[in-house]
Amino acid sequence: MKPVAVLVATIAALGALCWQVARTLDAPPDPLDAKVAAAKRFLYYVVEPDSGPEFALTGKERVLHLMSHAVLPPLAYDPARQVVYGFRLTLVAGGKDTWRHDVYTRSRQSKSGVAEGRWLTENAFALDPRVQVGDDRTLIVRFPFPVAAGTRLRVRLLGEPREALVRLYSVEPRPRAGLALSSLSPADREALTTELSFTPWDRLDADERLARLKTREVRVAAEGKDGRDFRTRPLYYTGFRLPGAESVATPPLLVTPTRGLAANVVGPGSVLVTLMRAAAGDAPAHLTVTSLGEGQEPAPQALEVPRDTIAVTRTVPVAVGLHSLQLATDAREGVIVSLAPDGGLRPFFGPTLGPDEVTVDAVVVEPGVDPPAIEVAGPDDLLTRVVRVDVRFLAPDGAAIAPIVGALSADIVDERGGLVGRQTISLGNIPSAFEKAILPGGQEQRVTEPASVRLIVPPRGKKVVVRTGSRALVRAFALLTLAAAPDTFDAPYRDAVLVKTMWRYAPLDERTWVPLRLPAPLDRQARLVAQVRLEPSPAEATPAAEGVSLPPEGSPERQLVLERTRADEPWQDGQGMMSGVTLNRKVALAHRGGAAILPYWVLGPAETNLGEEVAVTVDGADAGTFRVTSTRGQWQLPPMPAGPHALEVRTDAPSLRVLVDQPAGGERYALRNVYPATRPLTVTARKPSAAPLAVDIIVYAAAPGPDDRTVFDVSVDGGVPRRLEGVLVSQITSSGKRMPLPPADRPPIVGFADARGGAGLYPRLLAVGLGDDLAPGAHRVTVTQRSGARTWVRFFALADTTRPEQAFQVRRIEGADE
Repeated sequence: MKPVAVLVATIAALGALCWQVARTLDAPPDPLDAKVAAAKRFLYYVVEPDSGPEFALTGKERVLHLMSHAVLPPLAYDPARQVVYGFRLTLVAGGKDTWRHDVYTRSRQSKSGVAEGRWLTENAFALDPRVQVGDDRTLIVRFPFPVAAGTRLRVRLLGEPREALVRLYSVEPRPRAGLALSSLSPADREALTTELSFTPWDRLDADERLARLKTREVRVAAEGKDGRDFRTRPLYYTGFRLPGAESVATPPLLVTPTRGLAANVVGPGSVLVTLMRAAAGDAPAHLTVTSLGEGQEPAPQALEVPRDTIAVTRTVPVAVGLHSLQLATDAREGVIVSLAPDGGLRPFFGPTLGPDEVTVDAVVVEPGVDPPAIEVAGPDDLLTRVVRVDVRFLAPDGAAIAPIVGALSADIVDERGGLVGRQTISLGNIPSAFEKAILPGGQEQRVTEPASVRLIVPPRGKKVVVRTGSRALVRAFALLTLAAAPDTFDAPYRDAVLVKTMWRYAPLDERTWVPLRLPAPLDRQARLVAQVRLEPSPAEATPAAEGVSLPPEGSPERQLVLERTRADEPWQDGQGMMSGVTLNRKVALAHRGGAAILPYWVLGPAETNLGEEVAVTVDGADAGTFRVTSTRGQWQLPPMPAGPHALEVRTDAPSLRVLVDQPAGGERYALRNVYPATRPLTVTARKPSAAPLAVDIIVYAAAPGPDDRTVFDVSVDGGVPRRLEGVLVSQITSSGKRMPLPPADRPPIVGFADARGGAGLYPRLLAVGLGDDLAPGAHRVTVTQRSGARTWVRFFALADTTRPEQAFQVRRIEGADE
């Protein structure tokens, strides 16, 4: 019987096991197990300020991708927390350091959903919940010269965190056998596309597919043994990002004469504005609502504020599209405001209709207190020796909207603390209505708009010591690249298509300047709170300046085009400006004095216009009778005194266009020399002083929209401009930039003036800044088109540029030994 009992027990156990397995299969999966199963597991190298891996290079590497996660301190999760960190990269060959370069980035932490006290979704995570890491960041490292085989790359940590995790990849061309789509599995195709975008493979065009196929990332291993020469740590990666995690909506309730409120909304719809005076007062007051966006905006709306503390609600309509509503008041006591969407209106960011605020770190600098010092990595690379300093002076709450002026001093010292050079400037700006400082202890203080200066530190300089003549908030930045890659915003800000406006303080995903953490004690560490909002773009906000045409070197092909001028373009004598003349009707003429020229063109069949008579009168008196003898020509009128006149051109010619080279009441045109961009074109721009000079390149293309495939490379002085070192400047010149064709920003040209065709060419602007880091004198700007598109260009220089911060600076150079 015993064997039978054993058999029965075995069958029962197997049945129980099968029942448990079936129950397990039917049960929903554990969310935490599903989280781990869906993530990719990678082995990372641990990098600290004084230790980390050294990677063995083969000599073929020119571009590296450094993937990293900052290890965060054990604090409560905050989606608004940002961490700035970087890496010191050193090439070691033959036991000697041969090249060094510092790169920086900024990260946050993305998490979503909680179950059993654990996060369900994270950008990256370890199985040990005590290990918290920031979102992944990719830094692109380009060597300025070929690297010899056997060279090692040393990586050390810079910035706030005490530890970071990294993986290193070399970007290499794929073998030609791998350039066929058929050579990749469906999984490999998707992996290839997700390296740079979220667009499925089947939705990529042929050019984009080929670009993905041409290169591949190859993992670079560290040299040595794990646990002895370096340390590793496994990490699970999902790539999840919390949109807009750096900006948390915290709408203020109080609007004062010195503190405004900005809310970004998407219409159409209305905003219900509930307002109440903060304290009873007899003086009449208003809450002014100003809308700024891409469309036609209404005039600012002034809402009356009740004299007593009684709440009233008013409706403010909002048009279609994205707008920034800016609220200001003249009520001395302030106005308590709440906003609510109505009629389909929605906030652009976040669930609450209020300001999008960002918070960044800053240091309080004041006379008589130990000043902060900025570490300089150089002298190996120019980029490591360029620093930027933003200064915001603390403003009294009752300060008027007028510039507050102060002094900034920068001492450049060597590794022994000796003075290399000293620069002192006076600078200032107006108080900001949308920024505030939170000082140590939590006190809020008004600040000015930023005034920025740049400094190229001489090779002997190792630190820059910053002092101010009055109490100020200071932030420092390192230059990441001199290339033209524009800063890119985080979602959803990067998805907004802006032409007339631009974002102010929108969180950045990729940036040209990276913030540096200045060493300062706790009693001088402050925060800057700014409201994200739209502002007019510089092209819209800055009045048109008078330009000087720049002809290209050599003798390239040239065409004369006739184009309508912009409404804000000032009249410039000698720059091809013309006014349209309406035939057989009197036209008001603001004559500049002397003889006037009347260019003409036959627009229709020649046989119906040639031979026709044209009679011209000025102020009712005969000024000449002419005949149309060619399809293009000009007539000259007798000299007449400067001042207003009445011009009339009478003719029976059915299709004749007549212009006058004087300001008149008709539509204004300009005759421009344009050059085909079929080969490199070089112009010489002369800086008359140390002030920045803008070289504007007008590109004419057959379509009005942007075109990423038509790219222009622009270089200054052959890519190696000589810069002023040890001098505080407002603008750093890019030695070379690559710019895709932007959308047209003005009407199409009328056509070529002396040849058929050209009608329908759409002009747009490419701007090149020659900063005050370049000495006065001649500088060569070269433009090369990198596509086969038929485009035309012309060049002109603007004598000065207006900075968007509206800051001003007066430099005083004190004694220096270099």
